[in-house]
Amino acid sequence: MPTIAIDGVALHYEEQGTGSPILFIHGAAGFADIWGPSLGELAASHRVISYDRRGYEQSRHAPVADYHRHGEDAAGLLRALNAAPATVVGWSGGGLTALDLVIHHPDLVRALVIIEPPLHAKRHMSFGMFRAFAAVQVLRRFGSERHATARFLRWATSHTSGGCAFDQLPVAVQDRMLDTAPATLADLDAGTGEYLSMAQIAAIRCPVTCLVGGLSDSALVDATRRILKALPSAKHVTVAGVGHALPMEAPRALVEATQRAAAGD
Repeated sequence: MPTIAIDGVALHYEEQGTGSPILFIHGAAGFADIWGPSLGELAASHRVISYDRRGYEQSRHAPVADYHRHGEDAAGLLRALNAAPATVVGWSGGGLTALDLVIHHPDLVRALVIIEPPLHAKRHMSFGMFRAFAAVQVLRRFGSERHATARFLRWATSHTSGGCAFDQLPVAVQDRMLDTAPATLADLDAGTGEYLSMAQIAAIRCPVTCLVGGLSDSALVDATRRILKALPSAKHVTVAGVGHALPMEAPRALVEATQRAAAGD
C-alpha cells in the first residue's frame, strides 16, 4: 500500500481516478476506506484521495491529541501528491482537521465539504453528549479503551428517533472501528476545535458546504449552526432520516454534494 513520509509518520493513502482532486479526511474511529462506494463513484470523474490519519490503522504512530497536527499532515499530503488545490471532504473530527487545513493553508483548498464537525461542542454539550463523555471516561479508567470507544460511537451515531447507526454496521466494520480505540480516544482528548476562533472560521474564503443529519444529536447540529452563522454564504444541506454517520447511511447525498462542490456549483 502506498505511503507518504510526513513529519515522522508514513501516512497510508489510497488514490483512484483522474481529474480535479478530492481529499477525504475521516473522523474518529475512521480509516481510509470507511467512505465505502462513494470513493469509487467520484473517481469516475475525479482524482480521489483518502488516507489513514496519523495514529490510525496503517499510518502507524503514537496517538496524537492535536487537530492542528492532523491539519498539517493533510497539507503535507496534498503537497507531496501534487494534488492542490483540492476539494476537501471532512467528516466529524476530519471536519475539524479540514477547517484547520483551510485556515492555515487556504491555497491548498478549492472547496470544502464538512459533515458535522463538532466545533466547540464541548463548550455547548447536550445532555446526551455529557452523559456519553462521562461514561467514556469511566470506561477508560475501569473498563477498556474498546468499551469506551463503543460507548462514544453509540452516542455519536445515535438517532434522535432511537437507536444508532453503529449497531447496524457489519461486525467486521465495527471491529475495525473499535481497533482504532487509542487514536479515537486521543481525538476526544484533543477537544472540539476550541483553539480555532470564530473569527478564523469567518475568514474562510473558499466555497463551503455543510452536511447535517436530520436525526443527529443537538450538540452536533448546533456546532454546524455556529459555522453557518460565521459563514452565511455557506451551503446548508440537511439529509433526512440519518444521523452523524451520514456518509455511511446516505452515500448518495455525500456524492451529490461533493460533485457540486468540486464543480463549483
